[in-house]
Amino acid sequence: MSTKLLRNRDIFNYILEYDTSTGPLNEVSALNVPEKKIEKLGNYIKLDKIYYGVYATPDGPCFFFNNQKILLNDPKVKFEHSKGKEQHYFRLTYNGEIKIDLKYDHWDDIDIDPWAEEDFIDFFIWLTKSSGNQEFISMWTE
Repeated sequence: MSTKLLRNRDIFNYILEYDTSTGPLNEVSALNVPEKKIEKLGNYIKLDKIYYGVYATPDGPCFFFNNQKILLNDPKVKFEHSKGKEQHYFRLTYNGEIKIDLKYDHWDDIDIDPWAEEDFIDFFIWLTKSSGNQEFISMWTE
């Protein structure tokens, strides 16, 4: 069992204790966690009671949703994102099978720099763009 402490992308005061074998364990206050124990290359969001996140591994960045994991550099994975007027659409397919098919409201920029671009604030846009970026893949490989 390996536990990673991941910071919430939206509300920086939340930390997710994430077991790399079994998935999310517990969401805790950052005040109760020493800063040096929080992963520098890892973060998560919680949307409709589901945890979505990314953390660095020796094999490259690993995307998770609850207890399922997929390496971003796996050629079988495909991320799609489109912006709607009031909602966004995100889809993840793996080996041709739809794993996530999600419509969600525009992101609220809670605890985020007011000048930040939506492509950074919105986890799913960021994830979709990062998944095909070799520099990102290299940087998030331990």
